[in-house]
Amino acid sequence: MRRLAVLFVIVSSFALSSWCASIDRLNWSDAAAWNCVKVIAVRPFTVSGEFKGPKSQDEYMKYLVSRLAADLVRPGGIEEVTLVDQKDATKADAVLTGEFLELSTGSRAARFWVGFGAGTAKCDVRIRAYRNDERTPIFDLEHGRVSPFSMSGDANIGDIDAVTADISDELLRRHAACDPSRVVPAGSGPPRARTTPSPADGAKVNIGSSVENAEVFIDGRFVGNAPLPDFRLLAGLHTIEVRAQGYMPWKREISIEDGANTRVAAQLEKAQQ
Repeated sequence: MRRLAVLFVIVSSFALSSWCASIDRLNWSDAAAWNCVKVIAVRPFTVSGEFKGPKSQDEYMKYLVSRLAADLVRPGGIEEVTLVDQKDATKADAVLTGEFLELSTGSRAARFWVGFGAGTAKCDVRIRAYRNDERTPIFDLEHGRVSPFSMSGDANIGDIDAVTADISDELLRRHAACDPSRVVPAGSGPPRARTTPSPADGAKVNIGSSVENAEVFIDGRFVGNAPLPDFRLLAGLHTIEVRAQGYMPWKREISIEDGANTRVAAQLEKAQQ
């Protein structure tokens, strides 16, 4: 009986910690603009990490957006959340882009033979919200959930439910009354160069990192993993940030001149435990 009681406490602790999870990371750039958001367009996410599941990536993406819509749409608040591909999103108030850092059902065999801590299913997402110009940031976040006890069915669905519920709860909590006088027009502020030049424009930038496969962000947007040889940028001021798990983010602002190729070498330092 005592063993059963101990097992119940352990299981309850896992369940409670999962149920009480909060957003792993949430950074706000324009909370006033978020308060006035009514229509949200979501671009399909990429998958930058492990992907494993009985459904296709597109099916999971559609499900994630449907859950966001169910959780976020409220009378007098957010009115619509839709998935868009190449469609024009200028009629939306906010555009969400992002990636699945991991979306995996894990391994039932590992969970059975090794233990509850092995072979876990996981959904981990990074989401960035922009104004409808898709340049002016509103917020960026990262959040993940695991399902250590799922032994049947599609664990990815349950993890997506948990992730979207956590994110929606926090975003709704921060969605206050709209004050148009506090909303700065999209694209205002210090002028920044575009990050999608034609082959004839700008200059080449070679972006390297002391940590292989580190994530590279230019002007707040994820552009790929280091090294990025001959990445082309338009002339102007750009912010380059390099991130890797277990390391402190590396961030620099550089000025690009037409025809002047640039080399960037990010030296990442390990994060303190």
